[in-house]
Amino acid sequence: MDNNKNRIKDRPKSNAEMRKMYAEAGSEIAIEHGEKRGSNVSGKKFTKRSKLSHNK
Repeated sequence: MDNNKNRIKDRPKSNAEMRKMYAEAGSEIAIEHGEKRGSNVSGKKFTKRSKLSHNK
């Protein structure tokens, strides 16, 4: 049985994998034709946790 764990580093990462690596700015990774696609489209920079704590 071959151990291919090192092969993970030599292939390009998908957008979903990049969002896992960079959770804060993950939705900004998906930019197509100059337009942002994701949860930060509206320009707000709140995370899910900060949205919950700011609902006063």
